[in-house]
Amino acid sequence: MRRQSLQIVLVAALVLALSTAVAAKTKIVYWEKWTGEEAVPILKVVEEFNRRQDAIEVEYVPVSDLAQKTITAIVSGEVPDVVGGWIWEMHSLAANDQLIPLDSYAAAAGIGPDDFLPGFWESGTSKGKLYGLFTTGHSWIMYYNKTAFAESGLDPEAPPVTIDELDMVAKKVTRIASNGDLERIGFHFREDGMSWSNWRWPAWFNAKFWDEENQELVNDPNLLKFYRWVEDWARQYGVDKLQKFESTFGGWGTPKVPFFTGKTVMTFMGPWMDMHIQMYAPDLDAGVAAWPAVAERAANGPTVFVDADLIYIPKGSKHPDEAFEFIKFLNSPEGQELLNNGTYPAAHGRVPVRKDYGGEAFIAGSPNRYIRQHIDLMNTPNVVLVPEIPIFQQLQRELGRVYEQAMVLDGDAEANLQRAFQQLQRELTRYKRSQGR
Repeated sequence: MRRQSLQIVLVAALVLALSTAVAAKTKIVYWEKWTGEEAVPILKVVEEFNRRQDAIEVEYVPVSDLAQKTITAIVSGEVPDVVGGWIWEMHSLAANDQLIPLDSYAAAAGIGPDDFLPGFWESGTSKGKLYGLFTTGHSWIMYYNKTAFAESGLDPEAPPVTIDELDMVAKKVTRIASNGDLERIGFHFREDGMSWSNWRWPAWFNAKFWDEENQELVNDPNLLKFYRWVEDWARQYGVDKLQKFESTFGGWGTPKVPFFTGKTVMTFMGPWMDMHIQMYAPDLDAGVAAWPAVAERAANGPTVFVDADLIYIPKGSKHPDEAFEFIKFLNSPEGQELLNNGTYPAAHGRVPVRKDYGGEAFIAGSPNRYIRQHIDLMNTPNVVLVPEIPIFQQLQRELGRVYEQAMVLDGDAEANLQRAFQQLQRELTRYKRSQGR
């Protein structure tokens, strides 16, 4: 009887020990925007992190309308431990003192600027402090139809480098029906990718709209040159004809994307483009290059927009130390390999953020046929980054309106741009007052 009682006590002690060990594993809540097939790679990273250690359990929570819900959570005090978001959102949250700086964490982990490909480390900083590390990166470049180039008497291996060359190529590849309707055009400013980038385009004209040192808006004269170029495009082809042609376009994520159907010859997109080509236009012979810039900028090398998905720790996180342990793994060579490689459609063939991303082995194993160019083109002095501007969403809205007006010749670009900056200045003044400045 005594032996049986002892056995019961030993079993109970073992159960208690096991339950204590399980309870000791700290759970951190990770909010992220990816769902469905897009979420498969990050779920692999989470699974591997949870498997390889016994102290931390990451719970992955896909969240729609992530930016707004993150702000609401921070204000309410019911915050997740770690959030995967965007560069502009990080700048906004950091400006409002709503994120935990990562400088000391990164230094202790031996993580620094030299670990990353050009443009990425800077993208995680705000006012000189590190607030975000990375999930995945992407460079935006030109995709063009080699077959259409060859049909038009152009060298398919020699894409345009300058804006003047781009205009010349666009004229040569354009096809107009006997009734005057457009059948094919060099590029269309409303195509997805092109239109998503409306606030980025001024950089290719050596234009700036923000003075980082003085934290002031800049209505650079080169901005007007860009919008005049859009107006010239609208006049050249005719607004009515362009709109009629646009009505035949299909939406992104379908086989009817105009670049896939041959209606446009050149477009602007990130590294996920190849996945969509393979899915929806497998016979398309595409080339890639940096999008052309004005001659004086192009003389210094290609201009490439570098963006990233960030991961950061909101203020109020109950487990910031454990959250950073996950961030550290995600930013390790192994974490980046798990996240940024794999097969379509689960992987986009994204651009890794680290210099030691795996080199030729990574490129050989990537399903993305253009991953090498997406990585190599980032090694340029003309990298364009998301600006560190506290009214970024308002800037997108106002410059997007000027872009739309230029495409349909609604008013004059100079007057439209002036109105936009007047509104932005009011927004900036309001923001500064809210910050006690």
